[in-house]
Amino acid sequence: MYLKNKSKILQEKGITLIALVVTIVVLLILAGVSISMLSGDDEILTQASKAAIETRGASVEEARDLWEANKAIDDRTSNSTAQTLDELLADLEEQNLLTSEEVATVKETGQVTIGSRTIVFDSNVLTLVEMFEQAQKDSCTNEDGTCTREDHLHIGDYVDFQNPTSGSYIIESNKSGINMSQTYSAANNQNLNWRVLGIDETTKGLKLISGRPMKLDNIDGKNDPYLYLYGAWAYEYGTDEMDAAVRKIYGDIENVADARSVKEEDIDYLTGITTDEKIKEVNLDKYYGSKQYGEYFSYLNQYTPESWINSKQKVIVEGSINGYYYTINSPVESGAPYVTMNNTRAYNLLFNNVESKTGAHYWLSFQGVSASLNRAGFGPGLVDATNCVARTGSYGTFKSDGNDSIECFSAVRPVIILKPDVTGNIIKKINDQTEENWNYNGGNWEVNYKQ
Repeated sequence: MYLKNKSKILQEKGITLIALVVTIVVLLILAGVSISMLSGDDEILTQASKAAIETRGASVEEARDLWEANKAIDDRTSNSTAQTLDELLADLEEQNLLTSEEVATVKETGQVTIGSRTIVFDSNVLTLVEMFEQAQKDSCTNEDGTCTREDHLHIGDYVDFQNPTSGSYIIESNKSGINMSQTYSAANNQNLNWRVLGIDETTKGLKLISGRPMKLDNIDGKNDPYLYLYGAWAYEYGTDEMDAAVRKIYGDIENVADARSVKEEDIDYLTGITTDEKIKEVNLDKYYGSKQYGEYFSYLNQYTPESWINSKQKVIVEGSINGYYYTINSPVESGAPYVTMNNTRAYNLLFNNVESKTGAHYWLSFQGVSASLNRAGFGPGLVDATNCVARTGSYGTFKSDGNDSIECFSAVRPVIILKPDVTGNIIKKINDQTEENWNYNGGNWEVNYKQ
């Protein structure tokens, strides 16, 4: 009897252990199925995450649609109540509908992908060149800085081009004719206020010009804004050196195709003096009895800038005159020719506060040659103003007879040429900035010149 009961007990315990093992196996299977349902590619957690992303995308798309509708109303009513793109993106980021990375993507490309949605914030994102051309196409008359159209750019408009924080260039004595080196650094030129100058004919990119000229670094406690050039060196090397200084500091910046000093062609572009015929009409050289633009000259036993620097050996000096100068909006005297500029903003961009000696007068990267009856004059271009007369053209720092070699100090004004595909989302139009007024009395340096 005892053995029989013990066998029964063992049988009951064996059944219980088997049931436990089976239960555990079943629970493991159910757990695996549950985990798979929650975490698989098409299961509950993944679907919930995808749904959240799609919901966020739909919310962003709805906000975009409302923004575009408000912009359309503004365009029809000439109002400006709609948010800017920057304001819209800031709101969406604050609401956690866009990440900071997604905001940066929109600003750079005009669109962002959220889940299955690619949301375009402006299907008509324009390049800066297209914005400039659009303003002309629309015959926009608000070219005085009052145009609020986001798709318009005008001559003189300010943009938020960022200056570099490093880089420098030294103009050595043997390239300037001055007995000291002159240094430009990015650190001393952080607030140049970049403005629209026009379209570059070569690269077809937008040209920007600094609202204020570059400044040299401090030397011996002086903070002089002018680049000093002298005599034959000014003509032979000066233009290349000012271009090199600008290119060294600004040429390697992202979105920049080229960088250089402002040239004669930039001035002529805005004044409309773009053909040989127009140059001859307004050229003051002829008015004052000097040889005319394009004329041939030849002088015996004189010096070219190169021969003066290298050997002081007299040679035949000959060639064609390419230098000229003209006044803007005011004749030098009754009967003298001058150029009329009706665009006040363009005039102020080039000629405001450029008085000789005291103002922000600036060099032109242009090797000009002029000629009188008995000698030729060689020198870089120059823009200055005396008695309300603005001048451009060759500035004779060196005379071929070896007499009257002179020093001149003027500022370097950089020009940036952007790549043609740079859009208004990358470099934006901004409100007008305030330019400083220079008030220098002939510069601060005591300099000596090579002879």
